[in-house]
Amino acid sequence: MLLFYLPQVLVSFALLYNRLSSDFLHSRARPKLPGYRSAACFACFAVSCALHFWAMSTVTIRAGLLVYLLPQLRPLDLLVPAAVLLVAGIALSTRGKRAWNGGMTLMVFSVAMCGTLVTCLSIGTSLVRYMPAPFQRVSIPWNTMTMYTGVAIGVAYLLLQSGRPPRRNGPPLTMPDFL
Repeated sequence: MLLFYLPQVLVSFALLYNRLSSDFLHSRARPKLPGYRSAACFACFAVSCALHFWAMSTVTIRAGLLVYLLPQLRPLDLLVPAAVLLVAGIALSTRGKRAWNGGMTLMVFSVAMCGTLVTCLSIGTSLVRYMPAPFQRVSIPWNTMTMYTGVAIGVAYLLLQSGRPPRRNGPPLTMPDFL
């Protein structure tokens, strides 16, 4: 189990504790309280990420509360509002952070979906025969799921790279000599 969850934990830490996050956490200036625009932006991104994840987990697992409450639910019914909310969240973001915020939203979805796909390995492949008796093999559309998650990772990576702040031109960094 450790081998399955270790990469996901490492990617999560890398996303949460990157340079932009550490600059925000260590700034000496007192941050302003978020306004209505930033709260609406955050809400759009959070709901978009949740709708993306619910749509893809509905395709993958075909079980859960959402499928129980809405048995006729199609994943496209959730993906369209998720895309609209993602674009609305990008439009509501501040000018310098639009690409970064959109990329982080898609990357959070991608990391969560990768975790779901890794956990489905035990019930979606022939590994199910090593599980206890109540577990049965479930057919999972691996090609569709890995392709969609891969495209989301690619788009998120491009957005994160385009939203990256420019490098400072200055003297090269030197490491101190502790010996």
